[in-house]
Parts: sequence; structure tokens; C-alpha cells
Amino acid sequence: DEPMLLVVDLSSRETTQIDLPAYPTDLDVSADGSFAIAMLPRKSGSSLVEIPLPIGGPNDFVETPLGEEYLGVASLAPSGDTMLLYTTVDPWALDGEVAPLGDPRQRMTLARRNGGDWSDLTTLFTEVPIRSVGMAPDSNNAILLHDAAPQLNAVAPWPYTLLDISSPFPVRKVQMVEARPESVLFTPEGDRAALSIRDEPGAVRQANIVDLHSFIVEQLELGSPPQGLGYVEATQKIFISQEHGSGAITFVSADGSVATATGFELNSEVKD
Repeated sequence: DEPMLLVVDLSSRETTQIDLPAYPTDLDVSADGSFAIAMLPRKSGSSLVEIPLPIGGPNDFVETPLGEEYLGVASLAPSGDTMLLYTTVDPWALDGEVAPLGDPRQRMTLARRNGGDWSDLTTLFTEVPIRSVGMAPDSNNAILLHDAAPQLNAVAPWPYTLLDISSPFPVRKVQMVEARPESVLFTPEGDRAALSIRDEPGAVRQANIVDLHSFIVEQLELGSPPQGLGYVEATQKIFISQEHGSGAITFVSADGSVATATGFELNSEVKD
């Protein structure tokens, strides 16, 4: 809750304090380390601050206004020229008020670099509040995770959105699933993604495998609740580890073929 940032040079240990017009709620650093983005949300209209790295001095930053939107989080694409700006809180609701533009969690702003600033802004809308955003490594797509929405689908009340951020007019697809998606994995090439989906009793045991070129989603039923997601570079296989007494892991190939191995933890029970 302090209106400042500290920039530390890890080689010289020199610290530079940047005094900001409001306190930042999120900080992101570009993949190449050439700049940082800080978000300054306000009810009267938010802004973002870009800080070049290495920094030249305490006033070496550029602030860009974001209109009347309340935006407190930035997800910066690895390419460094595109961002998704959004919020996971409604400050009006926290104060017992009604937001003048509606729930800010149901809007986001796609910001693209326009020359030296981020003035190319596009407002996008969602039916359900956003709780987190993941960006694909190739900077072409994003996956938005949402709150539960039983009013949209009572059987599959948890939505997530596939969003093409590479086109001038972003294409999106809303996918409904039976339980809350717990984690998201992107392949390094950005062509596929996987989401683990489970409920607390363990009745829902699924993974969604997503083709990020076509937005086709394959629902994969698992024998045990998913526990983690990973990727094997050498074989280009996505793997889903599962909660299982003797160990279970499912591999999904690039062509969609599926293989599951179990029992590999039995050796841990062997006693001398």
C-alpha cells in the first residue's frame, strides 16, 4: 500500500526508488528483461507504468492512462508487445457500492504496443468474472479461468475461455467443464495446452487437451484425480500425474494418442 517501486541492480546492489502517483497492485517483467510493467488501479480510471531496465533514474518511467476501466493485473505476452489487463476484485462491491460500468471483473483490456507506448487498447467482455489468465509461449493465445457460473450450465458450471490475441479482432471460445480447472500447461511451441480438472471428492477426474490453432478441446477421462501437468520435450508428450496408491501417469502424444502407466511406485514398498 505504498505508492512506490524499488528497482535493485543485482550486480552493483544499487537501489532506485520510483515514486508513483498511486500504489501498484501488480508488477510484471518482460521476457527479455528490458522493461517492467506496474499497474495502478483507481476507481476514477487506471493507468500502467512502464519502467525501462536497467533504469536511468527515479523519474525514468512512462505512465499510460487506461480510460475509465478499473484494471489491477497485467499478463504480459512473452513477445513483449501485447498485454491482457484485468482485475480479480470489484472495489465498488467491497465498499458496498455498485460499479458505474458494471462488474470490472467481467471486462479486460487488450493492450498492444503502438510505437513507444501502449495506446492501442481494445476492451473485451466476458460473461463471468475472471480469476486468472495464462499466456501461451508464442504470444498468440491466452486462457482465462473464471468463477463458477451455474446459471450458464448447471451440469458443467465452471467456464474457461480460449482467446486468440494475435488477430485485430480477438476470437474467443468459452468451454464449460464439470469442476474447477486447477492448473494450466502450455507446450513450449504454444500449439497445445492442457488443463487439469477435478473436484474435492474426486468424482470428476479429467484433463482437457486443447489445440490452440483450432480451439478444439478433447476431454480426457482419467482413472484417478489429476495431480500435476508436465511436458516431455524429447517426445513432445504432455503428461498428467494422478493421485494413485501405486502411482499413475497418463501421456498424451502430439497426434492425440493416450497411454497410461501405473504401479511404478510399488518398488517404494519393497522392504529388505
